[in-house]
Amino acid sequence: MPELVSKRAQVASIRRTALRALADYPVDEPRLTFIAHGENTTFRVESRDGRFLMRVHRPNRHGPGVDSRVAVGSELDWLSGLQADTDLSVPTPIRTRS
Repeated sequence: MPELVSKRAQVASIRRTALRALADYPVDEPRLTFIAHGENTTFRVESRDGRFLMRVHRPNRHGPGVDSRVAVGSELDWLSGLQADTDLSVPTPIRTRS
């Protein structure tokens, strides 16, 4: 039987993951503020570079056997396409340094 982990413990663990991940982004001295935990976990990121949202996907969010990197990359491409080809107001994806 899997161990149940409280929502607070889940968010704390994901926050640590988010802080490590931010090292790969061009964001100077980021500060994280928790916003929501559900389908994804979302944080507001404030830095000298501005304010951003960071969404952390849960494992297997897209279903078993689906490559998360491909799925997330597709979402980012879709947002970029909507931004480039429409007048819709959508978030601007920020890619990692690599």
